[in-house]
Amino acid sequence: MRNFLYPGLAAAGLALAAAPAQAQDAPGEWRFRIAPYVLAPVINGDVVVHGAEAEADLGPGDVFSNLNLGFQGLIEARTDSWGVSLDVIFMDVDATDDDRLIEMDVTQAAYTATAVVRATPNLDLYAGARYNDLGADLDFEGPLNLPTLEQDQSWTDPLVGLRYSAPLGESWNFQVSADIGGFGLGSDIAINVWPMVGYEISRSAQLAFGYRAIYTDYDKGEGANRFAYDVLTHGPVVGVALDF
Repeated sequence: MRNFLYPGLAAAGLALAAAPAQAQDAPGEWRFRIAPYVLAPVINGDVVVHGAEAEADLGPGDVFSNLNLGFQGLIEARTDSWGVSLDVIFMDVDATDDDRLIEMDVTQAAYTATAVVRATPNLDLYAGARYNDLGADLDFEGPLNLPTLEQDQSWTDPLVGLRYSAPLGESWNFQVSADIGGFGLGSDIAINVWPMVGYEISRSAQLAFGYRAIYTDYDKGEGANRFAYDVLTHGPVVGVALDF
């Protein structure tokens, strides 16, 4: 399945709350943000399990109707000049490849940890790693009664990225995060792009709306041992950010 996250990203600067808090904190003072969010994804791509290939082409309705379990959220801690963040994406979803008569159960988790450095008042640079953990079961339908194929795979992608943010009036703000990773050390390539617009409900809370695109291309093994995950996930995002 072409990418459910980043896996994430999923990605590194998964800074959901679409902008830094407005309050002017004292230099060196720590601020914290918790931001649960929901991604309504369109998923396109291919998964290879023990050499058997299946294709996924799902819209948001397909995903939510076949979603067994899911969680997405961001935790961030920072001062005026630097910080750290952890983004978590977990999904367990069923899908069907009608062309190949294959039922798929794909479990995917992405944990992205980054260190963030403020380069200018509006620009952050970040670097870190994303740990991907995927499990896929392929159940073949039809008269042949082929055995179910199961395979688990985990890997870590180093990544680098940037995040730009700016106010849009008194209550609105804009932020975009983008990063690239893998570099052949884990995935061949992993890309995350995430623009967001935030509306401040209060000094410590805001709603965030945007769109996220995550692409992952991972391939390992040969023949009956081959596992591949070449997936693009993209769709609208909505969430809430709480600062304290």
